[in-house]
Formats: sequence, C-alpha cells, structure tokens
Amino acid sequence: MGTHIFSTVFPTNMAIKTERSSLIKKKEKKSGDDYCILEEAGDEEDDVCTAEDRLLEEGSREDYAPNGGWGWIVTLAAFVIWLLNGSCSAVFGVLFSGFLTDHGASSSTTAWIQNLTFVLSNFCSYLLDPLVGEFGWRPVGIAMGLMNGCGLALSAFATSPAYLFFSYTVVAGIPVDILLTLTFAIVPHYFTTKRTIANSLMTTGSSFSIIVMPMIVTYLLDQYGFRHATLTTAALYFNSCVAAMVFHPVEWHAKQRQHRRKVIEVTEKSTYSPLRKVAVSAINNLGHLKSGRVIVIGTVLGINVMGLFNFYYLVPFTMKAAGYTVEEVGMCLIVSGITVLITRFVQPLLIMWTGITHKTGLMVGSSIIATSITAFAWSETLAMKMTSMGTFGVGYGFFFTSYNLVMVEVLGLPMLQPMLSVTGLFKSTCFLTLGPMIGSVRDMSDSFPVCLTLLAIFEYVSVAIWLFLPAARRYDQRKAEQELQQ
Repeated sequence: MGTHIFSTVFPTNMAIKTERSSLIKKKEKKSGDDYCILEEAGDEEDDVCTAEDRLLEEGSREDYAPNGGWGWIVTLAAFVIWLLNGSCSAVFGVLFSGFLTDHGASSSTTAWIQNLTFVLSNFCSYLLDPLVGEFGWRPVGIAMGLMNGCGLALSAFATSPAYLFFSYTVVAGIPVDILLTLTFAIVPHYFTTKRTIANSLMTTGSSFSIIVMPMIVTYLLDQYGFRHATLTTAALYFNSCVAAMVFHPVEWHAKQRQHRRKVIEVTEKSTYSPLRKVAVSAINNLGHLKSGRVIVIGTVLGINVMGLFNFYYLVPFTMKAAGYTVEEVGMCLIVSGITVLITRFVQPLLIMWTGITHKTGLMVGSSIIATSITAFAWSETLAMKMTSMGTFGVGYGFFFTSYNLVMVEVLGLPMLQPMLSVTGLFKSTCFLTLGPMIGSVRDMSDSFPVCLTLLAIFEYVSVAIWLFLPAARRYDQRKAEQELQQ
C-alpha cells in the first residue's frame, strides 16, 4: 500500500516529462516506506510528446492496463457509488425541504447548510491523493462509505436546522466528494482505448440517481415520514462500502506485469506515522498550484460544480415557491435525469466520430447549463420548466463525462489523481464564496429567478475562462524550459 499510485501508471521504459506534464519533472513522490522516481526524457525537443502519444506507443500503458477485464467490475462499482451519491443535492432538497420549512429556516440558512457541506467535502477531497498513496483506493472508499451512511442516519434525529450542520454537513457531507473523486481517479487507470466509454458508463450512475433517488425518497417520506425515510436512505448509502471493496490496485490485474514501474526501495524504514506521511504529501501537492493550466482547469471546474449542485438543490424550493407540487418537482428531476443518461451514451460516440476534445465538450456543456438555468428561472409553465430541465440534463451530461478526462487530455494521466485532489480546493473555495452569495441574493430580492440568473452568469464566466488555457500552456512551457536550463 505504501507505493504511491504514480508507481502503477507507466512501464519502466516510458518517459514522463512531456509538454503536458512538466509539472512532475524531477519530482520524487514519497509515500509510505518506499518511493518511486519519475523518469525524465531527454532535453531534445523531439523527445517531447503528448499524453495521448505516450498511451499509443508500442510497449506503453496499453500493454499494462487491463483495458477491460477487472476494469469493468471497477466501473460497475463506481457506477453504484454514483447511483447512491450522484444526486445528493436533489435528495437534500426533497428530504430536508419540509423539515427546514417547518422549522422556519431562511434561504440563507439552507444555502449555508448545503454549501458548507460541499465546502468541507471538496476541501477534504484535497487529501484524496495523499490518503490513496498511503492506504490505497479500497480502504479509503470503504471508510468514506461508512462515514457517509452514519452521518445521514444521525440526521434522522435532527431537532433543528443547527443540528444538520453537524450530522449532515460534517459527518455525511465530507465523504461525498471524496467518494466521487475516487471513482474519477481509479477508472481511467484501468483503461486506455476504452477510457471514454468506461468513464461515461461510470457516470451514468448519476443519471439513474437523478431519476431514481428523488422518487425513492419522495415515496419514503409519503409512507413513513421524515425520520424513517432518512434512516432508510442512510441504509442505502452504506452500499458504497460494498462497491469500494473491488477497488484493487491496477497492478493486480495488469496484462503484462513485467512492464511495471521500477520502484526504488528505501533501505531504512521510515519513522513517520501514516498521518504525518499524508500531511507531508498534501503539502507537497500545493506545488501544483504554480501551474497556469492547473489554475485554469481548477477554476473552471470549481465554478461549474458549484453551479450544478446549487441548481439541483434550489429546484425543489423554486418550484414549491411557485406553487408546484412535490410530484411535479419529481417529474422535472426525472426529465433531467433521462436527458443526462442519453447524453452519457451519445457523447462518447460524438468524440470518436468527430474527434472533438474533452475541453470542447466541457465548454459546450457549460454553455448549455447556463442557458437552461436562465430559461428555467423565468419560465412560467410546467411544460417549459420540464423542457429547461431536459436541456439542463444535456449540459450536465457533457460536463461530467469529460470532467476528469480533460485533466488527462491537458496534463497527462500521471497528473490525474493530484489534479483531482487540487481541484477540491478550487471547488471548496467556490462553494464558500459564491454559494452563500446565491442565498443572500435570494433573501434580498425575495426572488428565486433572480438568484438562478446569477448562477447562470457564473456558468457563462467559466466558459470564458477557457480562453486563457493557451496562455497558461505557454507559461508552463517557458517555466519548464527555464528549469531545464538551470
């Protein structure tokens, strides 16, 4: 378990330093009692290649990753985790909206409960890379599943909105993004040519989640009331632990084990405690924030995730304020779930047939999301709201299918897990700063359409930020060249 995940990524005959992965040049990634040294390519310009080039060259990762086999079991397990946790914002709105309304909670209080949940969850997901490096994918997944289920079970005994800040925000909320980010990290490592398809199948879990989970929670509330409905939902969430049990290290299922990465064992046993090793690794990962590409990607993903989750939790409140029933709210959520599901299957085909990049897919998705949120906010009929939610689902599908693969596309596979961790800092910052702003605007304007329009503006801004990526890439290249000259 001590060997960092970087040591399971590439065969020993592969160079790591490329135009897209200069961030990890000359870097020793320590973890546990051993460490692996990332190899450098030559200084010649001809040695520079893209991440995709490396994956396609003879004797490369295609000979190492299963590209199927146990990878499909891992994909199915990741699907289950997304099925349970992929609609947590919608579940929160359905499960707790009545409780919060009955206790006189303001929109700002509700926004703080929800956004602080994601602040803590995304901030703690920064520890994913160090935790996995020390303990492995499987133990981390099981521990987070247990914590998530226990927190929701405690929420069943809430007596006030303040209680939910502990039971839901802290205990149940923190593991959510760690679990979802864990699936984004593990699935791409099991595949090469089938990576986009596997990633799409994994994230279809959120589509089914949007369709199924609100319906289940609504039924439980109608039949058993708030407390028993919450306890039953918590019991369902414990199944994340079962799913995480199949998260084996990739090398257990490698097609050609002789291509494993060289690992240099440290002769003296480290005296560091596991907690200190995790802390040291987390501090070292802050160095990635010096990269312009990391800043651009992290900012874009942070804004989008904040917007998506805030919109989903605001939908029930918005529609109830407009006089719609719980059943009509559920219908809108189901429509969005269906279009997300369809998009999950269509987008990989579009990428294969048209050759569009994952960056383009994200930009298209964000634009559709912003436009549909605006349309939903100001539409006055149920038909128009359902149409807007269906369009929103298309954008949602485009975004999350490419969420982690754009990191591989721009930075390379070795940077995937560190980038996923660092992105947690950007997401938590957006939830902490922009999320409560949405609730405050709602209270000041007394209008849900106004606060949703502000949310859409944030989404449009994220699209514009992508325009800075070429400049960020040039900055990173100049920085890498200067370091090589030194």
